[in-house]
Amino acid sequence: MTAKCKKIIEKYLSTLNNLFEVEETEYGCTILTPFLRYNLENHRFYVKELTGGIIRISDLGNTVRQLETINVNFDNMRIKEIVSNVQKIFGVGFSEKSIVKDTKIDSLGNDLLNYINALHMFSDLEYLSTSARTKSFSDQVHEYCNKYKLKHSFRMGINIKGFVYHLDIVDFKERNLIQTNGVPTDETATMRNHTIIKTYPFVEIELATIERYYRVIMYDDNINWDSGSMVLMENHSDDLIKWREKKKLEALLAD
Repeated sequence: MTAKCKKIIEKYLSTLNNLFEVEETEYGCTILTPFLRYNLENHRFYVKELTGGIIRISDLGNTVRQLETINVNFDNMRIKEIVSNVQKIFGVGFSEKSIVKDTKIDSLGNDLLNYINALHMFSDLEYLSTSARTKSFSDQVHEYCNKYKLKHSFRMGINIKGFVYHLDIVDFKERNLIQTNGVPTDETATMRNHTIIKTYPFVEIELATIERYYRVIMYDDNINWDSGSMVLMENHSDDLIKWREKKKLEALLAD
């Protein structure tokens, strides 16, 4: 591997290292990952040491419960087939409704990777839900801009220090960068982790001392944001705009 290619991997792994959150609980170590479901909730699972050196990875039934709330039918033959294939590919099983994988310390790293991949694939069963999907906050902002003919690029890639970061809303002059921040949960850890992910490109702009960009965060003010998330948004943006103040987008997205 060339030095340039190695640097890319090192940069990615360094970012991941800062975005995982681990905390001890009565259920074992809870791990909040930076990987998101479609509804923008972070994947969370637990790791607990059992007798005989066995380590159990489990989501304590969270994934299945979330899928059931949006009417994913696990008795459906197509869904049964998908579930069976994911179990075979990644070596996970079920304990009642919990997705579990038993491992030992020597193979924990590889099995954690397989487990996270399995969670991703099980969560994709959302696409087979029989209920209407709630739009993400970024989609709502994008639709508002389209409705009022505010010229913008949606989820556009911006090169910062040799790495491409996708910003939610960018004006055509590529000066005003707008990140949208909204999560369908009042869980503090999820809010905080999602805010870290959203503000990370703005932090990189700060570190690179790039002055051409005006960094804006539009946040969903229907959410009772925790103080830590608000501090992150304030510290790493040039302006904060509440959803109820969305008319301010007109000035940012003017020709």
